[in-house]
Amino acid sequence: MASNPDWNEGVGDPGPQATQPVATLVSRCLLDLYQLAIGSRIGEFEDQLFTLLREYVAFDGAWFGRSTMMASGPIMHNNYTCDLGDDFVSDWERVKADDPLVSLVTDERRNPAIVSMADDLSGPFRSFCGKYDLAQLMCSVAVDPVLKLWTHLSLYRNGLVPRYSERDIEMMRHLMPHFAAALNLNRVHHVERMQMAAQGPRTAVAICDGRGVIQYADSAFADLMLMEWPQWGGGTLPANLNHALLVEGVAAFVGTYTTLRAERIADLFVIQARPPCALDLLTPKELSVVRLFGEGLTYKAVARRLGNSPSTVRHHLRRAYAKLRIQNKGEIAWLLNAPEVTNPLRADGSESADRSETLSTVQIISSQSQ
Repeated sequence: MASNPDWNEGVGDPGPQATQPVATLVSRCLLDLYQLAIGSRIGEFEDQLFTLLREYVAFDGAWFGRSTMMASGPIMHNNYTCDLGDDFVSDWERVKADDPLVSLVTDERRNPAIVSMADDLSGPFRSFCGKYDLAQLMCSVAVDPVLKLWTHLSLYRNGLVPRYSERDIEMMRHLMPHFAAALNLNRVHHVERMQMAAQGPRTAVAICDGRGVIQYADSAFADLMLMEWPQWGGGTLPANLNHALLVEGVAAFVGTYTTLRAERIADLFVIQARPPCALDLLTPKELSVVRLFGEGLTYKAVARRLGNSPSTVRHHLRRAYAKLRIQNKGEIAWLLNAPEVTNPLRADGSESADRSETLSTVQIISSQSQ
């Protein structure tokens, strides 16, 4: 078989795929892509996507991410890079106003768009490309018309030859919408696995970036958010919730109608929401003591299990009894087996007030024990 003139050893060997129809290659790639989306965890999926794509398009480095397009340029929400170094995205942020690919995909609607070091690049962007040895840059995008999120995949080659071929361009044009869809599918399946593994009542789930911009949410999440924040317009977490969970890193945000917790996975946050229960008023250490004591352990046994002194255990238990307004181990057992109980008591022992006081009485349970 004759070798492909658009390929060299620097970016890989196409093998027999070089002569196969693009439609055949796309179909084969999609079968593997959606299997990866369903079977992989967040973060693992992106790494495996890069490996899969290398079977069809040669590249030396890649950047897969999501953003919101503003007049000042893209606001990045999450990023995954391949063979580019830890500082790549932060360095790009400094020169993004000079990145010609941004205007090519937004203003001129080229998809994919390609530039190279042979083009007339601005000084800052040329220096950026030189630092990362980027000679050819190809960017493909897919836009979510509802969430207004841009998913992009940029592929980089270190040399000016071989050039990106028409086959490469056609492959990326067909594959890019599926890469964005597979990313969504991966998030949905991750959430479903979490819900199946969760104990107690079913939780509502959303996935957001570090700015609180929601990437995915199930319908139950929106319902709970609107109960707590009737004026909530969607799209991002409410400011006070975002600050508590993502900035201060509190263990739980407990409102009158909703309790929310955040777990960081890669560069995203999984937000779990459910109706509140009385146990939400306890700190993590108080809850640990209550759970073990409710299982029938003695003060000394709980102390050994947690590595505390018996007096510390008694202190946490007294605080828990006061917050929950209970007096004995039997009531603890009842609470532990009734997580669906809503309308929790406030820290001062009174019951939740009417809906108009929701925002002023939201309690934040710190991840640091008191």
